[in-house]
Amino acid sequence: MTEYIPKITNKDIERLVEREFDKRLSDLVYEKLNKVNAESENGKNRIWAAIIKLSKSDIDELQKNVEKANYDFRDVIAYAEYPNLSKEPFAILSVKDKKKKDEIFKKDKDQYIEWLYE
Repeated sequence: MTEYIPKITNKDIERLVEREFDKRLSDLVYEKLNKVNAESENGKNRIWAAIIKLSKSDIDELQKNVEKANYDFRDVIAYAEYPNLSKEPFAILSVKDKKKKDEIFKKDKDQYIEWLYE
C-alpha cells in the first residue's frame, strides 16, 4: 500500500464546514479559509479539509491552523491525513519492513476516510 492522497471536492468542503462548525460561523470560517495560499483547486481543498479536521470545530484553532498552513502546508496535511505516520520517526519511510509501513498507511487512510465521510 502507498500513501493515500484524498481528492477533496468543493462539495466535500461545504459538507465539512456545515458538519464541523455552527451555521452562524460559516461565513467567518470561509473568510479565514480563504486566507490560505494554495496553487490549485485540489490543493486548496485538501489543505482546507486538513485545517477543518485539525481545528475540531474550534474557530480559534481554525485560525491557528490557517497560519500553520500558510507557513508550511505540509504541517497541516501531515497531521490531518497521516496522524499515525506523523508519530513515527521519519526513518520509517526508509525501513525495509514493508508490512509495517503498509499497516501505518492503511490505518491512516481508514481514519481519514472515516472522518471525511462520517
